[in-house]
Amino acid sequence: MKNNFFLFLAIFLFSSCISAADPFKFETTDIQITENGNFIFANNGKAISFDNNLEIEAEKFKYSKELDQLEANNNGIAIIKSQNLKINFDEMIVNEKISIIEANGNIKIYEIEKDLLIETSSVTYDKKNNILNSATKSIITDKYKNIFNVDSFYYEISKHILKIENANFKDLDNNIFKTSIAYINTKNNKLFGKDIKAYLNNKSFNKKNEPRLKGNSVVHDNEDTIITKGVFTTCKKREGKCPPWQLSAEKIHHDKKKQLINYKNAWLKVYDTPIMYFPKFFHPDPTVKRKSGFLIPTIKNSPNSDNWLNVPYFFAIAQNKDATFSPRFYNDDKILLQTEFRQVNFESNHLSDFSIFKEKNKDTKTHFFYNLNKNLFVKNFEESNIDVKVQQTSNDTYLKANKLESLLIKDNNILENSFGLNLYSNNLSVDTQFTVYEDLNKKKSDRFEYILPILNLTKKINNKTNLNGEFLFTSTNKIRNYNTNIFEKINVNDLIFNSDPKISNMGFYNNYNFIIKNANTDTQNSEDFKEDENYYLSGIFQFNSSLPL
Repeated sequence: MKNNFFLFLAIFLFSSCISAADPFKFETTDIQITENGNFIFANNGKAISFDNNLEIEAEKFKYSKELDQLEANNNGIAIIKSQNLKINFDEMIVNEKISIIEANGNIKIYEIEKDLLIETSSVTYDKKNNILNSATKSIITDKYKNIFNVDSFYYEISKHILKIENANFKDLDNNIFKTSIAYINTKNNKLFGKDIKAYLNNKSFNKKNEPRLKGNSVVHDNEDTIITKGVFTTCKKREGKCPPWQLSAEKIHHDKKKQLINYKNAWLKVYDTPIMYFPKFFHPDPTVKRKSGFLIPTIKNSPNSDNWLNVPYFFAIAQNKDATFSPRFYNDDKILLQTEFRQVNFESNHLSDFSIFKEKNKDTKTHFFYNLNKNLFVKNFEESNIDVKVQQTSNDTYLKANKLESLLIKDNNILENSFGLNLYSNNLSVDTQFTVYEDLNKKKSDRFEYILPILNLTKKINNKTNLNGEFLFTSTNKIRNYNTNIFEKINVNDLIFNSDPKISNMGFYNNYNFIIKNANTDTQNSEDFKEDENYYLSGIFQFNSSLPL
């Protein structure tokens, strides 16, 4: 024990003597001095600069007095206290003659005060000028978790200026930006770059879109992105060809707080041809779910010259109501104006869609679709609601010819006008609907189908018999008229009994049920039922037995 104490004391005193003579002092488990003090070898510990500003921790050290150079290897950590820098490395060379530090292998640089992380394979630190630089591919992560992949960087720490080249970076919304050269102010995290290309996250767009923009220069931070001489489109890339449409502007400003993209002196171009000029123009950014502004335009180009441009506008009228205006601009003397209106109240939902189509020297064409769903409060029923549908068009081929789209347009050939009432309680449910269908493909005399009404009723019946189980009565009623002279009146009644299950002594799970069915029809010219009045009575009994394992 005494021998170990004297050995440690000897090493400590020896390292103290070295510290006084050389620019580094060593706190290590072992140390060797060779060639009359020209070389120092040390293992497992720390090397601390004479001014205490640089502290290096590693497994192996080699110091050359002649070169005034320190080498550190294996699991290294260097701390530059004056700059709040922490550098992880595999190999490091500190040249005190020229005040240069070189590090290689699995490098991670933490600028603690600015929450900045740089990952690279090789870096040089100029101690005199306080500059970090690397000519190797690097990954930089700022305090907002923006990730920059760069070919090289040059960081003037005292001036807070980080220069990056051929940068590819991703923000928190997974938008990807590319720039040939950029400067980042690490104090306020503002980026200044040129030759910018941005590929926006596609989650808020149609999956067939490729939303992107490019410009001459960009100023970017956590709140704003400003691009000069910018071009925006969502069209898919076409090799060697211009996109079908694009917005070009003198300035494009993405305000992330207001979630708006603003354009100054913007032109809407179709196949590189200017179509419409906007001194000021804006639309919500891709993260917005509900905000007034222009939506993504669409364009149709067909061989029959029936080309049009659609520039929709979403209008958030109130918290519970909004509308989408979708004007179509054709290349000849006609225009189509379509509007979809939505309103959600506490007990009702309203949805309507209507349009007007005007063509020179021809009659105006229109359509109107409406859907109402409203909850009611009917005594003795736990749930009750009505559903109303109104669908009208002024022309048989109007919907199909113009390919109108809406949440309400399910079929371009079939119109439905209906009224439905649904009532529900634990013992009784009633569903009834009055419906008129119109098939626009058929001639006038045969196009209508009337179902006035269809009624479904389900009733639980109190069991006053000696049978252990539950009685249920169901009734389905339909009155139908179609193809002008086909009439059907159908009434089907079922009395259903489901017994309570029993488990036998041998473990079998048994129950039974039976159905008494009564069907009544009264038809004319029907292909599905016999002519005139008909009555049927039938029954079925079923016994069920199973052995659970």
